[in-house]
Amino acid sequence: MDKTVNNTYANSHDFFNELYTIKGNTIELWIAKINSLLSWKHFGNPIQLCDILLTFNPDNLQIQLAKADIYYRTKRIGTAIAAYEEILKENPDNTEALNRKFNLLVRFHKYRQAYVLLNSMEITINEIRSDLEDLADALFNSRKYKQALYCYNILMENGRNMQVYKNMKIIWDKLADKESQNASKFYLDWIDAICYRHNENKCPTCGQNLIPITYGYVQVNPDDEDLYLGGCCVSDDSPTDYCNNCQKEINMGVYGIRLSDEDYGIYSYARDKIIWLTKYLERYPKKTVKQLQKEAYMMFGLDKKEFATFIEKLEEIEYVTVDKNHVKIVDGYDEFHTLFV
Repeated sequence: MDKTVNNTYANSHDFFNELYTIKGNTIELWIAKINSLLSWKHFGNPIQLCDILLTFNPDNLQIQLAKADIYYRTKRIGTAIAAYEEILKENPDNTEALNRKFNLLVRFHKYRQAYVLLNSMEITINEIRSDLEDLADALFNSRKYKQALYCYNILMENGRNMQVYKNMKIIWDKLADKESQNASKFYLDWIDAICYRHNENKCPTCGQNLIPITYGYVQVNPDDEDLYLGGCCVSDDSPTDYCNNCQKEINMGVYGIRLSDEDYGIYSYARDKIIWLTKYLERYPKKTVKQLQKEAYMMFGLDKKEFATFIEKLEEIEYVTVDKNHVKIVDGYDEFHTLFV
């Protein structure tokens, strides 16, 4: 600014007029200054600075948003909402103001207002995803199932979220929405990803016996030919076995069960249910089928039909048996269980 550094220029009105008039290359600096005053209160009042800047730049949207954000961040909720609404009167399609108002309403539990706003705004999912999930869950817990389903559908249209399916399935059940239920590949169809269980722990390429991969920190015996180390880190998708003949690591599936990986979402969904059931039965072997189904409904939203079909499939591939009113893992599955040390 020429006038701010020119010592021969003594007109204070023009000096401050130039100082506070925002130009393209100064807006980021002013926003940073406003935010810094919020953290270092003894250096000035951020709202007062916003008001000064708006006196010189009354139509500057970024300063208007910054002022509303200060109210939001200092929990002056009513004032913040009014500030966002004032911005939206002049700029009804401003996504920043819409997103921030929506986030504010959800975070301060004004769910009815947030839902009304959601229905009137263009979704910018990356800006509101977390709060949209919170709104959906709050509506679900309040048994406002149709409104919750609307939110969940938006989330599913903008990226798969496996946790969402639990509540969606429960809503379909509560509303008796068979059409939506049957249209989803995550209802019943995912069970078709369960292909078969390996009868023997042999390489599918050459037929030679496989060596279970041992993960973790172990003391190595150099004479042990049946030991193959897989490192210290392991996940559910880590290789389970090693073929000496082919000299390659192989994933024999979850507990020896081959799952189709044509659709990774379906594969992952089926895998998680198998892991859950196996670990649950290990811990609670005396649970009845009815108790298991109730737990599966609470954990994943599996209704009676879906749970029964799942168990029938595992029984078909000889992974479980149903003895009277109990489900049992077939002896010998540990052969395919990755070794953890």
